[in-house]
Amino acid sequence: MRLGLLVPIIGIILLVSGLILGILPAATFNQITSSVGLTTTTLHSTVLARRIIPIIETRNFSYVSFPLREGTDVVGTYNATGDKVIVMGLNETTFTLWNNNRTKGTSSVSPLFYSGPAMNGTFSYSIEHNGTYYFVFYNPGEKSLTIIFSLNLVEKIQQPSADAELIVQGMIVVGLILALLGAELEIRYRRQKRLKEQQAEFDRLERVATSLGILSDGKTIEQLRKEIKYQLSKQEQQQK
Repeated sequence: MRLGLLVPIIGIILLVSGLILGILPAATFNQITSSVGLTTTTLHSTVLARRIIPIIETRNFSYVSFPLREGTDVVGTYNATGDKVIVMGLNETTFTLWNNNRTKGTSSVSPLFYSGPAMNGTFSYSIEHNGTYYFVFYNPGEKSLTIIFSLNLVEKIQQPSADAELIVQGMIVVGLILALLGAELEIRYRRQKRLKEQQAEFDRLERVATSLGILSDGKTIEQLRKEIKYQLSKQEQQQK
């Protein structure tokens, strides 16, 4: 295949591919860039709760619950005054079981995470399944206590990297350049081909003109054709 045809074909493919990638929905483009490792991951933190629980009586508890999505993380901090506190993370099933049997303590269930007994601390958990999750503050001591706590939701957000954006832009620019360059090469090829064909035709006519005694210097192809035609016609008449 001629270079003048191959170059614009490659250019058009790059150009069209770049334009298609550029107008794809964000979610689809993210999937494509993720599959080839051209994504960056950022952490987005949202406050779920910042509260004060005024009083938790001895051997009693308080809790907060939230519907959470798979793939997110929860991070929390707490401070207790008056006595130490136990902090647990439970799902719907284990919360119901623990609440029904809490006189047995935490041994009745396997919490998702467990912190304490302590006056303060931090906790975190990666959500593995969609559902409602319970964050329980239990007072195991002999004194009532007050809790100040905060709970944040941390989401990992994947988005196309700067390299991915540059690649798409590069495909469009390079594709356009190649398409224009290929078009120019094809125009030059056709022009040169036409000139060669005209030169070959002139050489052929010049040989015929010379055999008929016609001078060809400075004459165009069309002029030579007319003179050759006239001379041949004249010879035919003479022969008659």
